[in-house]
Amino acid sequence: MTVKAVEMKSGISPSFSIGSMKLGTMTVSPAAAIYERVSKTGPVARVDLGDLGGSSTIIAGAKIYHYSQDSAGQVVAIVFSNITGDMYSYGRISVEPTVDEYGNEVGRTVTIRYCGANGSYTSATGTDTRLTNIIGPYVGVYIANGKVYAMTALTQLGTVKVTDFMGEKQVQVGSRTVSIADNVYVCYDSNGEETTLAKLKNACSSFKIYVDRTVDEGGIVRVIVGIK
Repeated sequence: MTVKAVEMKSGISPSFSIGSMKLGTMTVSPAAAIYERVSKTGPVARVDLGDLGGSSTIIAGAKIYHYSQDSAGQVVAIVFSNITGDMYSYGRISVEPTVDEYGNEVGRTVTIRYCGANGSYTSATGTDTRLTNIIGPYVGVYIANGKVYAMTALTQLGTVKVTDFMGEKQVQVGSRTVSIADNVYVCYDSNGEETTLAKLKNACSSFKIYVDRTVDEGGIVRVIVGIK
């Protein structure tokens, strides 16, 4: 998907206030098209304004790639840099290097095992010619048209007990209550077997919790690994 017929302006620094619907001093239309992308050259995806946070949310200009205005000067489109994290597929990564005739690594075939929107586990594979430095095995990968556009590291926020879960939508990690993604990737630490959160909670005594960013930045749980 691409944004067409819009003269985008780049290199901006004004922050975006959801409460006032202002980008710096510019008014943002209530009907403005909101997008995100995970790299400057990657595809974009439409985002609902409500997914950006509540009325007190202020998004730094560093998270904004582009914006566009209509003839009246009102902002009618904004492209954010990975504002929700939802463009990535999160799970367990495997990498197969591609070498040239001299044995030098010139590319990689990257496969990510992840949980789809329907709750089923599946795989996506793409080529990575940039030799991205990423620490696995649990990461986020954005693959489109057989190409790896971006990879992002996950952070282990902590280890919790089954009593720390608040149903299957939230978990208490230390003093923080953290939301769990609908398509959270769940597996056993011992053998990597994929399962449901309900089954994992019944079988394990502790759980490693991985998030895509800090909680203050809107991070949510993307991977849960159970330890028997």
